Amino acid sequence: MKPAFLWVPQVITVSEEVLSRLSDRKTVLAAVERLPPFKAGEARPQWDPASMSFGDAGLAWTFAHAAQTGLDSSWEWVARHYLDHALEHALEHPSPSVGLLSGLAGLAWVDHKLNGLARRAVNARLFQGVSALLKESPPNGGVHPTVFDATYGLAGVGRYLLAIAPQNADAEYLLRKILRRFIAWSQRTAPEGFFTPAHEVRPFEMADRPELAQGYLDLGLAHGIPGPLALLSLAWGSGLREPGMEQAAALLVRRIQQTLRETPYGPDVPYRQLPILRQSPEPSRTGWCYGNPGVARALQLAARSFAQPDWAALARELVRSAIRRPIEIRGLAAPTFCHGLSGFLAVLLHFETDLPSDEWKEAVNNVIDRMFAHYEPNTAFGFQNQEVNLQSLDDPSLQTGAAGVALVLLAASGMLGEAWDAVFLLA
Repeated sequence: MKPAFLWVPQVITVSEEVLSRLSDRKTVLAAVERLPPFKAGEARPQWDPASMSFGDAGLAWTFAHAAQTGLDSSWEWVARHYLDHALEHALEHPSPSVGLLSGLAGLAWVDHKLNGLARRAVNARLFQGVSALLKESPPNGGVHPTVFDATYGLAGVGRYLLAIAPQNADAEYLLRKILRRFIAWSQRTAPEGFFTPAHEVRPFEMADRPELAQGYLDLGLAHGIPGPLALLSLAWGSGLREPGMEQAAALLVRRIQQTLRETPYGPDVPYRQLPILRQSPEPSRTGWCYGNPGVARALQLAARSFAQPDWAALARELVRSAIRRPIEIRGLAAPTFCHGLSGFLAVLLHFETDLPSDEWKEAVNNVIDRMFAHYEPNTAFGFQNQEVNLQSLDDPSLQTGAAGVALVLLAASGMLGEAWDAVFLLA
């Protein structure tokens, strides 16, 4: 996409400045050392070099894609430098997580992108971990979202496997097992399938949200059923088919439709569906992780792959509902990706690409304006994260920090291809 937006030169300049600061690993680690805990009594966030979300692997992914713009000849070297640290850490401290944003799948993907020499070893560990996760998971489901979600679980892992399946028979074999598991779980209802029953709810979840004690169905793209829906859709669109995929996608879309609630601005996807109706009266945030934008992109992918115009229409209405809301109730305090403006912008860019219109262009312009308002050149990386009840944070990471902001701004300038946000299951 090469939109004729007047702010493109400024976006490129700001992105280059942010990436220049992120290219110094000592500066990045020093900033991480200064981060406060998110809650009183907790330890500060731990930088995991092998993590795509909050670690060197995420910075490697950032610079690997940024290097393709040709703006700075050193960025590929920076990407490989970060990857070296990620791989070294992974070898010394084997990760128990197979996740795309949290563990081995993300590390394997960035190594694959940079034509790394470690991918065979990383893949071997990943495939072993995925096989174990599938074996341990109940055939009828009823699991915690971390088993199947986009961040820690099988949906995110499946997205990486889909990327390498054409050249890797073992990856295709595992991906097909994941798809068959998702097909089976889509046919089950609470307390099975994708529903998280009471005994699977974690203590920290109930401490924050006592209403989850009886179990729930997660509806966010980061942790809920839109992740499996996106994977099913992307796999089908790539030509990889398993019996029942169309029905599974339809069942997941129906479950999302059944949870929608009306607001003065249009339909809203709640964070979760609960056995007892105790939803917040406030609309969900308009982010990637939870809320309308992330869910809308999953629906858009499904509509395109399975030729369902009604799903596409619902996706557009969800985004329009997010756009119509006053800024103060959108729930986006930060410019960052996970639960901030960058994630919203990434979704809008896909809608503008797939269905160019003045409506989407105006929305992109408005979000870009808000992101520029967050730019503070005197801070460590130019953009800061904002968590609930905390001061602004100099977070350098891909998912919750400045790296994600830089990438989405480059995407807005038209200099990145779709694959950059595949790690977020948006493509």
